[in-house]
Amino acid sequence: MKPQTPRSRGVEWILGALILFGVFYFFSYNKNQKKPPVTEETVNEEASIENSSSDSSSLPAKSLDTKTPQLTTASTLGSEEATWASRNMNLLLDQVASCLSVGSNQFSEGTSANRANFLASFQSSLGEPTFQYEDWSNYFLRLENGELRKIRLESSTEVDGLSGKFLKYYAIEQGQEKFIPLSQEQSINPGEAAIEDLKKQGAFVKEQKSSRFYFQNTEEINLIETNGVITGLDMLRENKSLRCTGVATAKMTCDCN
Repeated sequence: MKPQTPRSRGVEWILGALILFGVFYFFSYNKNQKKPPVTEETVNEEASIENSSSDSSSLPAKSLDTKTPQLTTASTLGSEEATWASRNMNLLLDQVASCLSVGSNQFSEGTSANRANFLASFQSSLGEPTFQYEDWSNYFLRLENGELRKIRLESSTEVDGLSGKFLKYYAIEQGQEKFIPLSQEQSINPGEAAIEDLKKQGAFVKEQKSSRFYFQNTEEINLIETNGVITGLDMLRENKSLRCTGVATAKMTCDCN
């Protein structure tokens, strides 16, 4: 091994000094860097992302009737929707003919826009339904103290390994639904008496129903009704579908796929 010369020792000192300076600068720079301030907006955004990710596994694959409607008195709501639905009924039948190539008999002026009249208009082209059932229903009532309640009856082929009808009861406060537990006897395949007992707790406000009808050539009609008046339609034929919403309003819209 050769002895170090003064020149080589000088080079080592210089390299060592450069390395120490580099380490000092690195730590000093990172220490002085300012992180973005955690504002209320930042916290809320992070919280919403966390909540959406944590709740996603519990959401059903398909949800029905997730929004609570703005409610008015039954008489005002019924007459207003009935008028618009009657006006729009022939426009709705035209959409069915255009999208699904299903003929129908036009409604006479003033004919009620209910399920019986709607299905009768397709009798010559589709015939009678081969199978039908009520998918779900919502019955709204108001208690004497002013509280709003909702009675929901669902028909399902399987819920938690069970099939049949399921009754649910909700209190509605500021547009938010609060579940009110029922006994197993009341909630699973309830009798008419159990449903009527809940209805008697308050005054009728509004009723919604979703009914499905199946025909011999695999056509399917899903009608949404409010107080007996058609407010929405889903109709399938072969590989095409038609969805119409706002049927009982001035802004009915239809989507053909």
